[in-house]
Amino acid sequence: MSQPTPITSQSARRIIQPIPLSSKQESEIRDIYHKAVRSKCSDQIAKFAACAKANVVSVNFTCSSEKLNMNHCLRLHATQEEEDRARAEWFSKLDHRRKEREKEAQDRIENEKKLKDWWGMDDNWNRVRGPEGELLSPKPNGRGKGG
Repeated sequence: MSQPTPITSQSARRIIQPIPLSSKQESEIRDIYHKAVRSKCSDQIAKFAACAKANVVSVNFTCSSEKLNMNHCLRLHATQEEEDRARAEWFSKLDHRRKEREKEAQDRIENEKKLKDWWGMDDNWNRVRGPEGELLSPKPNGRGKGG
């Protein structure tokens, strides 16, 4: 009988996903991850950008040290732990995003009610009031004018 594999510190820190994520969700996690890494290397990125802006044509030759410093910093901070932090942050905001979607849906319903009231429409988008606010008689067969 085989022994269960011991949990290492690295595997214990990994975030366990309850469900597979869609490509859009993975993209959102990558955006959080890249933003965090770029924020840690903002000084090096700014130095390279300033050098590149000043030396547009000869950027490869004159800004090589700035580029190497920037790439070194990015590689240094682009770790699995940072990606795990981004994933944990994304999961921690899951409830917040769900509540925002629910609020947007509720706002959409309220706006639709206001629009129907403004134009004098019923729930099926049939006109029930005229321009002066008077009630219109029901249309035969529900198809507009005439029979």
